[in-house]
Amino acid sequence: MRRLLPLFLLAFLPLAGCDTADGGSVFLSPRDVSFSFQVNGGNLTVGQQATVNATGTVSMQGNLDGFSLGEVVAARVTSARIRRLSPLSENLGTLMQSASVSLAGGGTQQVATGSSFGTASQFNMTATGADVSAIVKQQQFSGRLQFTPAKATDAIYEVVLTLAIEVEGL
Repeated sequence: MRRLLPLFLLAFLPLAGCDTADGGSVFLSPRDVSFSFQVNGGNLTVGQQATVNATGTVSMQGNLDGFSLGEVVAARVTSARIRRLSPLSENLGTLMQSASVSLAGGGTQQVATGSSFGTASQFNMTATGADVSAIVKQQQFSGRLQFTPAKATDAIYEVVLTLAIEVEGL
């Protein structure tokens, strides 16, 4: 019996980091996705909302502990953080008055908002908790930053979103 115990434990190792929900679904451990946004200050008008698309896309395929995109039952953003990468001499509060982040892919959904950034170089935004499962199920999806500039200057921002994903269980 003692020899079978290690084999028994190995059989359940792939499910480490997962929680089973009622109805046979599984909650995966949180997943972070990040997007980079390059802002051309020449295209900005102080006080008027601007929209910038992320410089790349994200795919959750291969990041679901062996589950497929089609097995995603629900997904939502549980936390969001924006960070100013450049210019290093500026803080978020001098660059923008307010901001929101959306995910886009097979539709668009606002996932986080923030304002009153102060003197920090990064800021924890408020996640909306909206269902983004239809977007996460896409082969690729992207981010969109909408913000009201406080200064018309070139900048690079990074947004990190934490996703809670539920998949069809065993």
